[in-house]
Parts: sequence; structure tokens; C-alpha cells
Amino acid sequence: MLEFVKSTKFKNFSAYIMVIAIAVGLAFNYQLFIVENGFAPAGINGIATMIQYKTGFSIGYMSLLINTPLCVLAYFLVDKTFAKRSLVFCVTYSLVFLYLQKLGFEDFQYITNGHDTIFPVILSGVISGFVYGVCFRTNSSTGGTDIVSKYISLKRPQLNFFWVTFILNAVVAAVSFFVYATPLEDGGMVYDYKPVSLCVMYCFISSFVGSYIIKGTKSACKFTIITTHPNEITEEITNNLHHSSTEISALGSFSHDKKTVLICVINRHQIIDFKNIISKEFYRHKEILSSDNISEVNKREYISIVEKTADNSQYLYALKLLSDCLKEAYNKNVIILIDEYDVPLESAYFGGFYDEMVNLIRSVFESALKTNPSLEFGILTGCLRISRESIFTGLNNLKVNSITTLDFSEYFGFTEKEVKKFAEVYRLENYTDEIKNWYDGYIFGKTEIYNPWSIINFISDARNNENVLPKPYWSNTSSNDIIHQLINEGDEETREQIEELLNGGYVDKPIFEDITYRNVKINSDYIWSFLLFTGYLKQIDSYLDGDTIYSKMVIPNREVKSVYKNTVIHWFDEKIKTNSRDDLFNAMISGNTEEFEDTLGDWLDETISYYDGREVYYHGFLSGVLSGFKGYSVKSNRESGTGRPDLLIMKRKQHELAVIIEVKVAGKFAELDKKCDEALQQIEERNYEAELIDECYQNIIKYGVAFYQKSCKIKKA
Repeated sequence: MLEFVKSTKFKNFSAYIMVIAIAVGLAFNYQLFIVENGFAPAGINGIATMIQYKTGFSIGYMSLLINTPLCVLAYFLVDKTFAKRSLVFCVTYSLVFLYLQKLGFEDFQYITNGHDTIFPVILSGVISGFVYGVCFRTNSSTGGTDIVSKYISLKRPQLNFFWVTFILNAVVAAVSFFVYATPLEDGGMVYDYKPVSLCVMYCFISSFVGSYIIKGTKSACKFTIITTHPNEITEEITNNLHHSSTEISALGSFSHDKKTVLICVINRHQIIDFKNIISKEFYRHKEILSSDNISEVNKREYISIVEKTADNSQYLYALKLLSDCLKEAYNKNVIILIDEYDVPLESAYFGGFYDEMVNLIRSVFESALKTNPSLEFGILTGCLRISRESIFTGLNNLKVNSITTLDFSEYFGFTEKEVKKFAEVYRLENYTDEIKNWYDGYIFGKTEIYNPWSIINFISDARNNENVLPKPYWSNTSSNDIIHQLINEGDEETREQIEELLNGGYVDKPIFEDITYRNVKINSDYIWSFLLFTGYLKQIDSYLDGDTIYSKMVIPNREVKSVYKNTVIHWFDEKIKTNSRDDLFNAMISGNTEEFEDTLGDWLDETISYYDGREVYYHGFLSGVLSGFKGYSVKSNRESGTGRPDLLIMKRKQHELAVIIEVKVAGKFAELDKKCDEALQQIEERNYEAELIDECYQNIIKYGVAFYQKSCKIKKA
């Protein structure tokens, strides 16, 4: 105990010495390279620099004026040690700066007088970045926005504060454009972008160096796995993860069982956000540090994680450490709840770092759940079934309940009985059918389930608005990347199957429960299993064909259907951006019916069609394809004559040309000609050209366009 206290005091004393030293360094840096060279550094100090340049009010005084109250607030709201060290830094920096200013430091300053200004920017940026990095590693700050960011990081660790810093630095850079303007003899000002570029350069260099100091020089971190199944893990690491590993024989000190220790290395770029999450959870339980039951070793490691100064390898066992400390403090085994365990895997898969994330999660979870004497039990939730290849190897004490099992099926959402009760309590009985169409359709085991998130949000909206209409709630909160991949990478057969689903049909596919994101690269059929387990499809029937289970699946409800439709629309919008529409548009305005029809037919072949609105769909399709051409406007269902033509395309200048398009949908291919004639007849009978003639359009082209599935016919009057 005494040794630990002595060690802690020495470490704390050393930290203060380091804080004072780098504060002195920053003061020299400002005096030598920044103050007299016509550019502003980042943050609060950048603003103080410009104030001194314009008014003569010292940076030293301004720093004290701003940072002292911030440090006081940090003492009560953030962390006492952090606040005290930050105050020491700010006071030291201000006093040294004022002393150097009073001393007269002109003979030592690097003053460019407008020449060779890049050198002091580079050198001062490197020094400042070093100071920022060391401050972070010693649980202190340079004051200003650092203190604000520290406070926000404790309250909202999931936020990325890069943009907060970026916005502030952008403001500083913009203001410097006006501050460092050169006055003329006649009272005018000459403005220059040079101070802005110097400020941006300084911010980039200091941020880069600071990040380098914070993260260290290593590009990877080590993790360790203790296992009785080394061959399986080694094979997976080598073949699937493309990593090497070191194998060491070990003997359990208590059980004397023979075990194997595998040591492997993973990329560090996935550790940073994870550290914030873990630190937040440790901070939430910080009151246990007052317990005399927790060992001093565990306390020391606990504090290092809260302060984010622990080594990367320590975070891999953080959940195990937290459970040990909680057990020591309360003398009870802990329950670990991990929600949506597979969300990081999904993000990593689409972000291109799936293997690294698997390594990270496996190391963290196995230490906490596999061989943890402090654990009572653990619960993990996720869309994908936990498999050997996903995050656990050799974990054989799992009880898995999926959407296909009967146990607990009624607890995965709201049952129909519960939804009817909600409607009764909130007097929404008139909405029962709409609620069912939009948010029902999920089957867990044999239980019919409504989406709970959507039900809660709809009821909340309906209570405040009696005319509320159903809308997608869950789909707007979930990642739809899997749908995007299906549509973007799918072949013609896949797109035909999506069309079938959108038109109320079903797909018949093999289902694999033990799937991982890595499987998608191996077999495209696996993606249909993903869609089932993530709620984008529901099973209406299943059968066994040989050794493979097949499922008939449909889109569960209108809410999910809107996800598919929106994705299809987005996909097609991107598709038409990559293809030239000029040929299609030129054929239309020149009256070349044959080319207009051929080009439009080719485009139809590449689309995914859904026919809920029938004519409405094709109407929207044409409107999207023909919109956006310079000099032309597209009007949809505009009042003209005794009716509304489907589309009017008009040249805005000089009223030279206008195109009228009427759209019809045929019931079969043989009716295309007939429907074209009906469309042209409707244009004439309802006098759609009347308004155009009133607006002095002389060249008016009239088209009747008929569609049947992915075929079209175009006739000109």
C-alpha cells in the first residue's frame, strides 16, 4: 500500500513537472515564431494572438482571463486532476509569456517581414502539436476549447470532436483574413489570403503531430488469447484474418491445466472510439474507487482507463477488469449486458476493416465472458446469430435464441394483443388497420410481432395530431447498407427478384443461420439470410431440400417496403448520373421517335420496377430521366386546356420549343400500339396545347408513350 502511494505521488509530481515544462515551451514558441509573423494559430490562442496584433492587449493576460474560469468549472464538472493540471499549464504559460514580452525578446525572434513565412509556421506547428499531445497524455490541457471538449467527451463520448475544432479553426482562419490586412496611405486596406493559408497549415501540422504523440508510433496493438483450442484459432488467424501469431505453452496456476497462449497483433485505428466507450462506462462506476475492498493494482489500472492513459492492450481486458472491481466492491458477481454486438461488425464490413474489428471484439468479449470468475451471466443481443466464426472461438456455454426459435419469441417486440391494447388506451382504434399494414409482419418463432420502435413513435405522433399519417420510423434509424449492396452488386436475376418482392411476390432462398459478414464475399445467396435476420424480409414458409433449409420470404410491411423503394430510387438516380442522357433528350426534342423509343427501352432494361402506382411509377421514371437539362423546365401534371398532361418539357428562353407527353400503361405487350394512340387522342381531345399556344410556343411536339413492364412504345402526333 505504502509503495503504491509513493509511486502515485511520484507519478503525479512528474506529471506537474512535465506540464510546467511544456507550458514554458509553448510560451517560447509563441514569442519566437508566431507573434510577429502575421498569422494566427488555432483555437483560443489564435484569437488572443489577433487581439494582441490589433489592440496590443497581451496574449498572456487574455489566456489567464479566459482559462482561469474554465479551469474552475472543469474542477467541479470534469475531473479535479485534469482541472488542476490545466490551471498550472495556463498560469505557467501566461506568466512566462508576459515575462518574455517584458524582457524584450526581439533579438531572438524569427521575424520574416513577409519573407520565408512557411518556416516559422512549420516549426511552431510541430512544437505546438508536441505540446498538445503531451498535455493529453498527462491528463491536462492547454485550456480553451480543450477543456470544453474534455467535458463533452465525458457526457457524450460517442461524438467526434474533430468537427468542433475544425469549425473554430475555420473561424479563426476567416477572421485572420481581415485582421492581417495591410493598410494603405489613403486609408484603404489590402486583403491577402496568405494569413488564412498559414493558419490552415499551422492547424494541420499541429493536429498531425499531436495525434502522432497521442496515439504513439506503433501502427498496431497486441492482444492475447488464452485457450485450450489453439489449432482452431491459429488456423482462423492465418487463413481468414491474414495475421501471424505466436504460440506459447502455459500452465494454470490454480487448476494446473495445460493451456496455450496465442499472441497476435491488430491495427490500432479501431481502438480510439472503443477507448472512449470503455472510459465512459468506467467513469459511470467511479464511486467504487472509494471501496477498501478493491486492490490497489486494480484501482491504478481503473484510473488509467478513466483518464484514457492506459495502454491499448489494457483496453482489450477492460470489461474483465471492470467486472473484477465491481465484484470486489460489492461482493457479488456481475451481469454483463451487451446490446447490438454485431453493429460494429457491420460498420467494419462496409468500412473495409472487418478482420481487425473481429480481432478486437473477440479479445474484449472472450476475456469478459468466457473465463471470468466474476461473471454471474451475460446477455448479448444482435441481429446475427453468434457463431464460431463471428467473435467467439471455443465458447461452448452459449444458449442462443433466434427468430426461428420458440423461446422468448413474444419478448422481441409488441404482440398483436399489446398493440390493440395501446390503440384502445390512446383512442387510436381507427388506425388499427394502418398500423398493421405499416408495422406488423414479423414472425419470431410462431409469434406475430410488431416493430416496437415504430409503434411507440407512431402513437406519440398520433396523440398530438389526429390527422397523422403512418411513415417509416425504424427504417430511418437503421443502416440500409445491406440493401444498397444487394441492389448495387446484384445481377439481373437479383434485380428481378427484388421487383418480385416489391410487387407483392416472394423469393425462395436457402437460409443459413451461422452466417457472418465475411460469408457474403463467398456466396451471394448469404445476403438473403442477412435480410431475413435483420428484419428486411419475413419467412412465410419453409421446407427441407436435401440437407438445406429453404424459406419463402416476403417484405414484411409497408415501412420496410419504403426502404427498398427509396434505395431503388437512389440507385437509379446514381445510375442515370453515370450514363449520358443527352442522346435520349436530343432524340425527344428533335422528334426522332425511333431513337427516343430505343434509348428509353435500354434504360428500362437497367431499372428495378415496382408497380404499386402503375402509371405513377412510369410517370416518375420519365420525369426523373428528362429533368435537369439546362435551358429547359419539366412540369408534371400542370393544368392545361381541359385537363392535366403528364409531362410538359419547355424551353424557357424565347418559347421556341415545348414537348407534351402523355403516359399510358398496357395490360399486355400487344396493347402497346393501342395505348399510344389513346394517349395521343387524349392530348388532342383535352386540348393540352392550349396554354402553350397562349404563351406563344410555336414548335410543339406531342408524344404518346405506352409501357408494359420493361417494354415501351412511343408515337408522335
